[in-house]
Amino acid sequence: MVTMPDQVPLSDAPRYALPGKEAIAEANLYLSSRFSISSSIRYCRNAARGILSAAGERDAKLIVLNWNDLKRRRGFIFGSTIDPVLERARFDVLVFRNLEKPAFRRVLVPLSGGHNSSLALEMAGLMVDKKEGRILCLHVRQPGKAQLDLSEYLETLCSQSSVSRDRIEAKVVVSSNPSKTILQRTSECDLMVIGASRDAYWRRAVMGTIPEKVARGCTKPLIMVKAKGTIRALLARWL
Repeated sequence: MVTMPDQVPLSDAPRYALPGKEAIAEANLYLSSRFSISSSIRYCRNAARGILSAAGERDAKLIVLNWNDLKRRRGFIFGSTIDPVLERARFDVLVFRNLEKPAFRRVLVPLSGGHNSSLALEMAGLMVDKKEGRILCLHVRQPGKAQLDLSEYLETLCSQSSVSRDRIEAKVVVSSNPSKTILQRTSECDLMVIGASRDAYWRRAVMGTIPEKVARGCTKPLIMVKAKGTIRALLARWL
């Protein structure tokens, strides 16, 4: 995506395409031996609209984004590109931050019983080291609220995914500050996978709540997921 300012005519867009061409060349260099890759450069006024438009035209099943800007911008949670994509995408969305190696020994998955849990666990199973890796599933129950039967819930999630229950450690913690408790547990892991909301009022619902606080406070590699379907078939060859 080459984002063009309003004052620059789109006819001049090819002059600004060099970074995109270099990124495509690098992707082909490293990935073409493992995947069939097609590429294109699109010129747009708004990156999020360009991404969603391209994904719709190509009947995409998954959008993968990189989040590398932790600055909080007024009116946005994760940025002017990621926010609208998470809010409006009709596909699964993965947001990666600081991922460098393909397998992790300890993966933390906070679970609240929401609709993203299955995809979060599926992603953790794909990223965890196949020989020595363990997945820590953490449920933080706030005082006075109904308790999730984590053991039964995990049995259901595992039956819907490729993740073996034997690889999962389950822990329930009671805390009035869930985001702080989750972040404290990051010392036990080298990757966190967390779900984001996907309702119609996503921006209002997530602003200042647990997913945002945890994502911003996490110093370890992070994957944030928004679920629509399954990604196992799409990522199996990669990992």
